[in-house]
Amino acid sequence: MPDKSCRKFPDKFVWEFLILSGSLLSGSMAFFSNFDRFLGFSNTGLGLANAELKSAARGFVNSNINYPDNKVSQGLNTPPSWDSSESNNSEADIYVSPFGSDNQVERNVTATNAEVVFVADQGNDNNAGSQKSPYRSLTRAIKQAIRLQDGDENKPVLIKLVAGIYSANSGDSTTIEITPGVSVVGSGDTTIIKTSIRLDKNSNLENLKIINSELQIGIESYDNNSRQNASLNIKNINIDGIVTIFSSPKISNLKVLSTFHQGVYINQGTKPQLDNLEVYNQQMMGNRNGAAIYIYKGASPVFNNLKINSNYLGINNSGNASLINLKISKNRIGIINRGELTINNLVTSKNTHAAICNSSAGTILIEGAKFDNIPPKVMEKCPSVVGEPPIVVPDIAGNSEGVTIR
Repeated sequence: MPDKSCRKFPDKFVWEFLILSGSLLSGSMAFFSNFDRFLGFSNTGLGLANAELKSAARGFVNSNINYPDNKVSQGLNTPPSWDSSESNNSEADIYVSPFGSDNQVERNVTATNAEVVFVADQGNDNNAGSQKSPYRSLTRAIKQAIRLQDGDENKPVLIKLVAGIYSANSGDSTTIEITPGVSVVGSGDTTIIKTSIRLDKNSNLENLKIINSELQIGIESYDNNSRQNASLNIKNINIDGIVTIFSSPKISNLKVLSTFHQGVYINQGTKPQLDNLEVYNQQMMGNRNGAAIYIYKGASPVFNNLKINSNYLGINNSGNASLINLKISKNRIGIINRGELTINNLVTSKNTHAAICNSSAGTILIEGAKFDNIPPKVMEKCPSVVGEPPIVVPDIAGNSEGVTIR
């Protein structure tokens, strides 16, 4: 028979006890379920469960491609309309892992295992670097990050910059190197850096503005393998200056104002992926490397959603590049090509000297194009970018036999 001694407890107390026990049990199960998910327990034991994986390869260039007919097609199809709405999608919760390889699951830069250092324009470099006692300079925060890592580059450190101006006046070096394992995240265009920034391998830079300086992505090296293996993530950066790429990073939402400077320089042996890039107002003249984007021989960049606007020269290509959704407008010359280009969805308008100038060694395959003229106007000789504009502005100049439009 059941023990009737339990009846000494009031019925109300029994029910409250049972409800409380059930709640605790349910909460415990949910906690351990989430804890298991947080630690990323899976068959492979890597990364965060349920994290969305991004594809690094959104396009490729095949140097052995056969270009049919080797002539400019006169029958042009209307290309898909330019739609930048996709570029506004927020992906702030997913980042390229700054501490792993391309085979790992991406990590959130604000992972709970990261040490966090704070910097504010009202801070002091003698402070503790905490949220309530921030440093004044990014340089001091980098030193603290290195100290926290204690020789372990795989240990993540997040440096948070609040809105403000960071320069030599705040104690920063003229060139700041963001060391491996360190992520620097600002508050948008109100976080302004007036010194040059250099990113080593396995580091992140996000949400800030750089003025009158250079952003160097990767360390200059003649080792192509180390360039390609450097894991870097650059996101939401607005720069008035120069961007030099020595590695193969993922870059998204980059706007480059390059008055009297070269805009973006992509070095040999690199394979960067650049999404939602805009370069404008590059005014350099008389330099063969001068361009809003200069792609060196041996470089293989992939661009997705690229706008080139109001430059002397838009793209100067000697490499092997793939471009998806390219708009070139109001430049003197939109593209000078000495290498190989594959373009999917090209729109050109109001370029004053030529839309495309293809050299004798250049090959271009275009899938879907909209020029100022239909059919496109062709000129045998490329006009000079520094000379007077031609009476009739060509859509394609130079080696038109090396251009195929489908």
